[in-house]
Amino acid sequence: MTSRLPMLPVAAAGALLTVLASGPAGAAGPECAAGPVGVWSATVTVDGMSPHSSEIAFGEDGTACLSTPASTGRGTWTASGGDRFTYRVKEVFTGDGASGWLVTDQKAVRSGAVFTSSGQSKIYDAQGREVATKQAVIKATRKSATAPDCHA
Repeated sequence: MTSRLPMLPVAAAGALLTVLASGPAGAAGPECAAGPVGVWSATVTVDGMSPHSSEIAFGEDGTACLSTPASTGRGTWTASGGDRFTYRVKEVFTGDGASGWLVTDQKAVRSGAVFTSSGQSKIYDAQGREVATKQAVIKATRKSATAPDCHA
């Protein structure tokens, strides 16, 4: 499931790039151990730069949301078969006078309580102009097998 996310510029923090994930819908509790549903603590590395931390949540309904000290994001995830999933998230910078957003498309593989993903992030300025394309790699560890509603 992929949806078009509105491109809404928002003031943000630094040139922070964050990538997030989503994946196949699954039930909460022990049954969801095979899917990404839940909350994940992630380390994001963009084009070999110093890694930064992020928290990613995947809902049973295919939604994905994330937060960092400098940004927030929402998107969707889709099962790709087996322990694989893809996700697309629009992340909006939220602090320290920076503005703009990024849209990331990631391919992920989950193994137990860990997943790794990689993909491309397109960065936009506050006027909606694409200013860069970066490669991002995410390594995440599950914190919870249930995820909060991220439709708000």
